[in-house]
Amino acid sequence: MRGEMNVRAYICDFLEQFNYPQEARECLLSTYDQIMENGETRAMWEGFLAAYEADYLCDLRAVIAGADRVAGLIGINEFTVDLLIFICLSKHLKALYVARGIPMAYYEKSMADLRYKLDECQLVYGVVGSFVADWFRGFFHLTRFGIGRLQFEIIPFNSNYEKNGIALTPTSKVLNVHIPRSGEPLTEEACLASYLAAKEFFKDEIGMDPCPFVCHSWLLDPQFDSFMPRHTNTYRFYKSFDIYEWEIKKDRRDLWRLFDTMEQNPDRLPADSSMRRAFIEHLKRGGRLGAGRGILFV
Repeated sequence: MRGEMNVRAYICDFLEQFNYPQEARECLLSTYDQIMENGETRAMWEGFLAAYEADYLCDLRAVIAGADRVAGLIGINEFTVDLLIFICLSKHLKALYVARGIPMAYYEKSMADLRYKLDECQLVYGVVGSFVADWFRGFFHLTRFGIGRLQFEIIPFNSNYEKNGIALTPTSKVLNVHIPRSGEPLTEEACLASYLAAKEFFKDEIGMDPCPFVCHSWLLDPQFDSFMPRHTNTYRFYKSFDIYEWEIKKDRRDLWRLFDTMEQNPDRLPADSSMRRAFIEHLKRGGRLGAGRGILFV
């Protein structure tokens, strides 16, 4: 019982620290209480936490699948339980940061991503939770970190690149860049600060100067040149990369990333920002979604 109280108190503190809406706090705490009130689900839940504490590299996909089974047993939406399990696991993750001397600011930026995914889930599905729980594995396996405005992880380049005296091969280590939906402006200054901090944090593993940063995203769509307003931070971010690969999407499923809805008809998409309006006009002209792979050096 004492352990349950400690976990519940931790959840309360976490929700307070990351400023979760009151509705979400009540839903997540109520869900935790229901899990603890059921002997079977309580044992399963405690097993998930014990597995992560024993080995932070444990199979988190199996943990998510187990959380989904818990959701079915107590009659709660899987998205809610999936978010809750990672909030609980973050208690041990925080201890790992402390033990390894990783800046607590990076823990806070990384765990803020759980809140960003909550916001997306509520906007897209009207549910307290996360519909992309598998994404969290990188943070909890200590391979991905929030550093300033952006997020980074080491990956192999998986391609060949040569320009300006710099050559990369498929096995070259590069820093993969992710852009969290934080609501913070994606300014050139904020991005540069993140790149410099990440370069310092990963320098021993990358071992290359200038440091290569890569990004694969719909935000690096070369079609932006034909319809994206030049004054936007999004366009400037796109232009900061050298695009070396590009693809056209077969469908519009990724529209939720910009429009917070699974709606795919451009006539019914929200047009409440210049960026959204530009995308809508692009789609109405018969344009399709694209994504690019780009690289920059810092």
